[in-house]
Amino acid sequence: MKKLLLPTLCGLLILALTACSGGDILDRLGGEGDSDALEYEAGAVKLENDTTYYNDYIGASLNIPVGWYVYDVSADNFATSEGTTSDTGTLDIYMGDGYRDMFLIDCATLQDSSKDNHMGFTVYAEQVDDIATLSEYMADYESLQTGHYEYTLLDEDSAQISGQFFEVRLFEVDNDGHNYYYLNFVCEASGGYFLVIEASYWPANTDAPGYIESYLQNNLIVQTPERPVV
Repeated sequence: MKKLLLPTLCGLLILALTACSGGDILDRLGGEGDSDALEYEAGAVKLENDTTYYNDYIGASLNIPVGWYVYDVSADNFATSEGTTSDTGTLDIYMGDGYRDMFLIDCATLQDSSKDNHMGFTVYAEQVDDIATLSEYMADYESLQTGHYEYTLLDEDSAQISGQFFEVRLFEVDNDGHNYYYLNFVCEASGGYFLVIEASYWPANTDAPGYIESYLQNNLIVQTPERPVV
C-alpha cells in the first residue's frame, strides 16, 4: 500500500509560522508556532554561490541560486559533484510498504517563510509498486493529496521543462484561514522513479507561478528517462 504522504517540509514551516509575527527568526523560537519547525528554519544555510546538486541515478540536477536558503539536503542523494550518486547501494532510499522515496532537497528564496514573497521548494523522487506511467502516478498523487489532507485541486496543466514533459498541479491548502498554494511539477525520471517538485507560496505573491516555472526552466535538467526492464 502506498504511504500517506506527510506535508512537505516547506509546508510544515508555513503551517508552523502562520501565527508568528515578523522579526528575527531566532527571536521567535520561544514564541508561537511549532518550535521544532522554527528551529529547523533558523538553521537554514544561505548559499554564497550558485550551487548545482546532482542525482545521477534518476538523471536530474538542480541549480540553487546564490542568496537562497537550504533548509535540508541529502548529501547521499543530491550531491554537489556529478558521478557520485549513481549507485543505489550508496543512496539513502526510504523503503516503505509498496513505495520507495528519495528525499533530495528542501530550499527557499527566503529564510523566513512568514514573508509574503517567500517561495519554498521541496524536491524528492518516488517509486511506487504497480505504477509505471506518469498518468497512473498523477491519479494516485492527486487522490492522496485531496483525500487525506485539506488540499483542494484548483488547476491542472502541463509544461515542457528541460525537454521533458511535466504534469503541473495547483493545490490550495486549508490552514485555518491562512491558506497557501502548492504548485507541483511531476515528471518521469530514470530508474522507475518519478521526480516531484512541490513549490509553496502565499496568495499575496501573485508573481509566484510565473517565477517558479521560469526558475525551473532555467535551472532544472532532467535526462530522458531510462525505464527499468520488466
